[in-house]
Amino acid sequence: MPPDHYVGEIHLTLAHQSNRLKLPISLSVRGGLLVPLSILLLGITLSRLFKSSLNYGEEVLEKLSQLENDIEDSNQDDRVILMHMLTDVERAISDGHFDRANIQAERIRSRLEVLSQLRTLESRLEQDEVLQLIRNAREHIVQKRDVEARELLEQRQFKSEVHQCLIY
Repeated sequence: MPPDHYVGEIHLTLAHQSNRLKLPISLSVRGGLLVPLSILLLGITLSRLFKSSLNYGEEVLEKLSQLENDIEDSNQDDRVILMHMLTDVERAISDGHFDRANIQAERIRSRLEVLSQLRTLESRLEQDEVLQLIRNAREHIVQKRDVEARELLEQRQFKSEVHQCLIY
């Protein structure tokens, strides 16, 4: 479109009306359309990216809220272990590091599941040796040593003693 002054009308027909609505348009073009169209497309793209980032942040906040509720519903001792870990997640969210917050929340969720499994086993078991293994696994979780806690649960001795206790 070359630089010039353009005048025209837009004709609109509304539903259930016989008269057409005329909207006058006056357009002054001073330069080419490439720069304005590029800026417009860049603005649209950036707004969609920003909206996507906000949606992801809302998802992480929802996940954190659900995790907090689940921790509140857990055993009091487990709650003490896990609640202070949530401050790291909240700090990451307030800093805008949603990916890091999401990873930390998933780790805490995993720890909650391990602690829940330990509570279930603990309620069924009475042998001192097995209870000591459970306490050791719980201590690993307190120290954020997730791999060691899971390895302890996977030990052959632990599994066989739990199996024997569950049989009787």
